[in-house]
Amino acid sequence: MPFHADPVAPACRWRARVAEVSSSWTGHNAGLRDCVPADSMCLPPMSQGPSLHRYRYSSFLVASEIELPLPVEPCGRALPELTIRRCPSIGPRDYPWDSSRPVLVADVGTEGLEVRVTEDGYLLRFGGVVLMALITRCRELQVLPTPGADPDTLEHFLLDQALPRALAHMGHLMVHASAVSVGGRALCLVAPSGTGKSTLAAMLVAAGCRLLSDDVVRLQAGSAGVTVHAAYPSLRLWSDSAPVLSPDRIETHMPMADYTSKRVYRLKDVPESQTGTPLGAILTLSAWTPGSGVGVRLNRLSPAEACMSLVGQTFWLHPGTPELERRRLRQVAEVCGRSLVRELAFEHDYALGEAVLAVAMGALEPR
Repeated sequence: MPFHADPVAPACRWRARVAEVSSSWTGHNAGLRDCVPADSMCLPPMSQGPSLHRYRYSSFLVASEIELPLPVEPCGRALPELTIRRCPSIGPRDYPWDSSRPVLVADVGTEGLEVRVTEDGYLLRFGGVVLMALITRCRELQVLPTPGADPDTLEHFLLDQALPRALAHMGHLMVHASAVSVGGRALCLVAPSGTGKSTLAAMLVAAGCRLLSDDVVRLQAGSAGVTVHAAYPSLRLWSDSAPVLSPDRIETHMPMADYTSKRVYRLKDVPESQTGTPLGAILTLSAWTPGSGVGVRLNRLSPAEACMSLVGQTFWLHPGTPELERRRLRQVAEVCGRSLVRELAFEHDYALGEAVLAVAMGALEPR
């Protein structure tokens, strides 16, 4: 459905909501200025009600009015990095879509993602039917329950697009990658959609590795090395890849979104880490046509090649923001400087599955 901007009344409820959450956050934050880090935001008093769920996403606390398939965070005094609100009182015509400036148009599967900037934050539209708004100064992500929007598609957009892009805009290094734990160290599979990283992650899980995340991870470089923070443990697989998983490992599965036949598989007995997992290696995947003669190869990358491979798979909300671009390049350089980064090139052929698995498992540096 189209989104319009009425020149007089429509923006009133949007402006009132922005003013409400902004003033609530400012007043609440004033008394905590001495005990909250300068780059932290705290939750407005209005958001402390029982209707909010508390979840862990990429080792961050996320408060949400919408129930999500994320690890639950026990009640405590920790401040959320982001608050998700359902806003039924604000309709599509109340958002200043037509008067905002486009900053990102991207293909996500077969759907289009559009991001526009306003004076108060950003508007995100997915597939033309799902609308969200990020009020940046109080870190609130508003979700508009558009009539007719598929619940699975809404959940997918929120967890796999809106949340990582919002956190990336806050300065965190969010990467399009799958990750498993091998002997207590994380193996990250970085690649564009359709390359096979979810299938390879499923094969690694079937071989005894522990699933950390599929599609989104946060990488954090520190003095002791690089830490991988998993978004949430599930796998998005096509029907021909699903048999890789043993049925007794699957807790449940459901459609991923209304534009794809992929399904989301949630596994049994997946322990959660609140502090992240030490990085063992990063593999950038390069899939080739069967019969191309590539076979299975593990290639060394120069520092520049490693950085460019990783930068190309980071999440953005507003590309071209100079300060964020500089910070992103520094973060990627720090990660690559402290990590083993290799290219895993292989032919898209299930007959080579065991060889791909063996090369991937052998990519980790010896302790």
